[in-house]
Amino acid sequence: MTIIRPHQKFSLVDVLLFISLILLFFASLALVIIYNYVVNFENSILEKQKEIKKIETQIAESKENLFNLLSSENLKKIAEENGLIEEKNPEYVELNSNQWLAGLNL
Repeated sequence: MTIIRPHQKFSLVDVLLFISLILLFFASLALVIIYNYVVNFENSILEKQKEIKKIETQIAESKENLFNLLSSENLKKIAEENGLIEEKNPEYVELNSNQWLAGLNL
């Protein structure tokens, strides 16, 4: 014979077990979400590092091109093409400090 108890009250252990299962579910869900954010953040960091390396390479190439353009051989070649000659005994303009200050109109 089966006894049916329709208004059976839950014991304290049953309530605590149910609450702990709900907390465990939400904690595991939160951990999955946090892990997903961490992985996405790491991937974005790796992408930024690749972009930085690419930019550093471009800067190095630009510097190399600039140094090649400004090398002494290249500058002498450009000077010869434009009909410039090297002055053996250059004379420089010299100003004393009073002339320099007078030029500033202070």
